[in-house]
Amino acid sequence: MLASIAHHAAVALEHGRAVMRGVLAQEIHHRVKNNLQTVASLLRLQARAPGTDPRKALEDSVNRILAIAAVHEVLTEQREEVVELRELLERLRAMLVQGLAAGKEVHAKLDSVSIAGNRATALALVFSELLQNALEHGGNSVRIELAQKNGQVVLAIADDGEGIDGDATGTGLSIVRALVRDELQGRLELSSKDEMRAEVTFPT
Repeated sequence: MLASIAHHAAVALEHGRAVMRGVLAQEIHHRVKNNLQTVASLLRLQARAPGTDPRKALEDSVNRILAIAAVHEVLTEQREEVVELRELLERLRAMLVQGLAAGKEVHAKLDSVSIAGNRATALALVFSELLQNALEHGGNSVRIELAQKNGQVVLAIADDGEGIDGDATGTGLSIVRALVRDELQGRLELSSKDEMRAEVTFPT
């Protein structure tokens, strides 16, 4: 009887593992499909932008794809459906600073904040666009802040340069506004009183 129970338990356990592998594979395929669709949409948006330098457009598209890849990497390593934003943003910061921040000071104050994996992709793209803008068009000092306050996630990127104003248009900022509004259900605020500051706030 014990042998029979053990056998049935082993069969049930293996069946459960097989089901979980199937569910996991289905989830991965679904996420990859969604992200490939996101990449396609970003490339189409970039292609329609008037007067865009082809080399710059390609570099921007590469950075967006790498931002999406970073989310996949964190999800794979953590094996959870939530992403630790501090780790993700540190990876993206290191990637962008290495290529764009020669001679600039970049300071980051990142609290521990976790969000769902599907929203992390949107935030990774928003962060990459805003940080890249600060590194390319800002001054010599850039500050990055991530915090969670009163049920809201706050991401801010500030620099001591002229940066962009609130009415600025462009592919990168259009992407940021759309992602913050549609994917994060949050808001984007740009200010340039004492420094150029872009602040994204969205519910957890």
